[in-house]
Formats: sequence, structure tokens, C-alpha cells
Amino acid sequence: MSELLEKLSARFDTKDVKQRSQGGKRLDYISIDATIRRFNDVLGESWSTHLAGPIDVRDIGNGKYLAIVSVTIEALGKTAVGTGADTATDVDKAIKTALAEAIKKAGHQFGVGLYLWDEEEREIVQRDRQANAGDLNALKAKAFEVALEKGAEATPASIAKTLGIKVGDLQDADKLRAVLGMG
Repeated sequence: MSELLEKLSARFDTKDVKQRSQGGKRLDYISIDATIRRFNDVLGESWSTHLAGPIDVRDIGNGKYLAIVSVTIEALGKTAVGTGADTATDVDKAIKTALAEAIKKAGHQFGVGLYLWDEEEREIVQRDRQANAGDLNALKAKAFEVALEKGAEATPASIAKTLGIKVGDLQDADKLRAVLGMG
């Protein structure tokens, strides 16, 4: 079971990590489709989600509705509960968004996307996002990280050799993107 929890809590590809603004801060989050895909890929049919109570929809005035949804996810002999809420002018949108938030919150109890609550992990995500955008310094940092994980010494010569490139290629964004499988 711990192997499955480890797979559920693994980092997501940077393209699955979205950002939104809240309270003047940029927040990283995992989309609902990536969350469901993770459960399906790791657990197949061995998980389920159920409403944990009635869907609460309130007309809060000015043409807006508040939807509150609670769900349970059952998997691996465990039940996790998550509650989500959303305000929208469209009742259906408010309910769907609240449901998605509830599923993601319950998923956190299985480790799905939970790493994004850690400051160091968010910095890694940001660096990977910059590398994907072609930022040379971020690409170099990612290349060094990959090479060090493969046993390279922390020298440019060792990093380049481990990656199968020339030392001068460590200054070439296109070469780094290629060796990292990003281009």
C-alpha cells in the first residue's frame, strides 16, 4: 500500500501545475483532470468518490450563487473527506467547481498534489516552469539536478559528460532543452 501512496503523492509534470492569484500571491495547484487522472493511473478501478451529504446551493444576491459540496474518496482501505465551495453567476459552474475542489481536497489526504504546500517544492516547480519556458539559468539548474541524480560530480565537466554533451553546451539553451527532453 505504501508504494501506491508514494505513486499518488509523486510530483506532477509541470504542465499539470496551474497557477492562480489569491490575496496578492501566486498559488500553484493541480487541476481536477490531473487529480482524477492520477487516481485512475495509480488505482484503476480501485477507488470511488461519493457525495458526503447534499449539495448546498444558496442564492447570495446580485445574481450570484454559493455552492458547497462535500465528497468522500474511498481507496486503499481508507476514506478521505473533502469540502469545496465556489461562488458564480451560473449555478452549474458553482456546483462543478465546488465538486472539483472537494475531490482535490480529499485527494490531498492520499498525498495527491500535497507537495505543493512545501515552499522548497514550489521553488522547484517555479524553476521547472522557467526551464520549460527556455530560461537558460533554470535550464542549467535542471540539467545539474538531473546529472547529479545520475551520479555526476558537481563540476561542469562531470555534468556535461553525464548528460552526453560538451561543456560548452551547458551554455546553450537549445542543447539543454534537447538533453532534458524539453525540446
